Amino acid sequence: LPKSVFIQLHGFVKRASDPYVILSNGTRETPPVDYAVMIADELLVQDNLLTSKIAHKDLSWNRLIAFTNTQGRLINNSDDFCNVSAVITSGRFIHIEQEKSRLRKDKTGWNKMSVTLSKVFSTTLDVEKIIKESLTSVHPNPSNTVFKIYGKGIVHIDVFNVLGQKVKSISNKEKKETFILDLNAKAKGFYFCKIQLTNYIFITKKIVHF
Repeated sequence: LPKSVFIQLHGFVKRASDPYVILSNGTRETPPVDYAVMIADELLVQDNLLTSKIAHKDLSWNRLIAFTNTQGRLINNSDDFCNVSAVITSGRFIHIEQEKSRLRKDKTGWNKMSVTLSKVFSTTLDVEKIIKESLTSVHPNPSNTVFKIYGKGIVHIDVFNVLGQKVKSISNKEKKETFILDLNAKAKGFYFCKIQLTNYIFITKKIVHF
């Protein structure tokens, strides 16, 4: 899932010199989309007393920064992720250490992180859609005969031409996972399959009929 972001939530015992939150992407590099900074900023909105350190911003900070984290190394493309820290960041791994009293003690603290992650990622990622999109496919594509559409949880399929005109409509009353789309009677060219999945998730696939 190339668009996915992995977040590890941890807890630590705060020393007097520690902030309440320590964030890292597993490296000292700044990614194109800096989720760690976005999370830290939003946490401060939820609780203006939450101090933080970010490994790629606070370069002298060395405590609990996840450079030895195996999942982080893997996602950041380390050549030997069991043994060697990554030198570049994909931006898709976020390691978060949380102090107990303000973030882990009870529901009030838990809610701060929950709301923060919801706000940060509701504007950048739709994880459920990404997962379901990866499990929905059209083959062969391009095709000069018929197309096969595969996917779980498909409710309805509409097919549009480049002018936005609907040329086909398929309802999945039988809860099938495979559909045959025949466009032989239609003009050659580009078409768009709008696939409705459960939970009102819509995925659009471009197909080429030649």
